[in-house]
Amino acid sequence: MNKGPLLLLLACLAAAHPGLADDKNASADAATAPKTENCIQTATYAGELPCADCAGIETLLTLNRDGLAVLTSHYLTDDPNLFIERGTWSMKDKLLAVAFGDDTRYFNPLPDGAIMMVSKDGEASDALADAYTLKPVTPLDAASFAGQYALKDDNGDAQTLAITAEGNDMARVEVKSRDCEFQGAGRVVNDVIELPFKTGGPDQAAVMIIRPTQNKGELALFTSDYDERYALNYFCRGGGTLAGEYALKKTVAQ
Repeated sequence: MNKGPLLLLLACLAAAHPGLADDKNASADAATAPKTENCIQTATYAGELPCADCAGIETLLTLNRDGLAVLTSHYLTDDPNLFIERGTWSMKDKLLAVAFGDDTRYFNPLPDGAIMMVSKDGEASDALADAYTLKPVTPLDAASFAGQYALKDDNGDAQTLAITAEGNDMARVEVKSRDCEFQGAGRVVNDVIELPFKTGGPDQAAVMIIRPTQNKGELALFTSDYDERYALNYFCRGGGTLAGEYALKKTVAQ
């Protein structure tokens, strides 16, 4: 079997914390696992899952060595919605179980290193197996976003977005124009920058998302929940907004 990232992660977990992983493969691999300091810290999987009322759901799932899991679901609709869920993962009867509160999703590790969504009994529809498969990927880090960007079609306002990496997974974000000004720090998770922010009162909060578009060197800035999109107007005058697509103008050495 191909030693995909999940098996390597399990082997490292079993080596560092014997008894925490109940999967026999992990226990068997513990003896040959890399030294703890050389172990991988995360395993990330990506794919586009079916959606009943949209074009699809771009999905990234990251499993951390400490047992935490992060799931990103980007619904491909005209109104962008990107949700980030945090939970825990474990191995149960050779299945990967990822729990988000009361919602537990099950995946079957495949020989090629991918994982396939299945029922809690491990059953999957052969006809739809490929559609529910997530493949291992190398996630982006903060340096992947670093650079100077300019808002596309900004009608001459020269609205800019500056991103500076602060370590592997933190990014400093600054948006400036004649009518807009914003500064904040976000965390890179599942190929997006997640940046919670407040607008006015203590209960007025939203989450900014910055993610690559399908066009190389371009980023989209929006709120995680489309219904909160007007929160990005708070930092601008004259009806402006931080939201939009930004094109890379200059890379920044890190």
